Amino acid sequence: MNWSIEIIPCIRTTITNKKDGKKKHKYIVKEYQSGFEHSHKLNRPVFKVREINRRYNEYYESVIDEQNDEVIHFCHESLTDHFGHGSAKKKN
Repeated sequence: MNWSIEIIPCIRTTITNKKDGKKKHKYIVKEYQSGFEHSHKLNRPVFKVREINRRYNEYYESVIDEQNDEVIHFCHESLTDHFGHGSAKKKN
């Protein structure tokens, strides 16, 4: 068996307006994530930036292949229009 370990740096920040004794997820104002993630399709790391701003109802996501400087995925829309992705997909 050939094993390899890949260390991929990533920055993740969450800004909350949390009140004491309340559930944390209700008061998340902004989430930001950027860094390299492994792409199973390309079998190499790609650079991904995701920003979710609940206060201003914005969703931004960009995935770039650093090897070719090619944009693999780009999405900038209102957060209320961003549904049917990931775990929010309709089940059959």
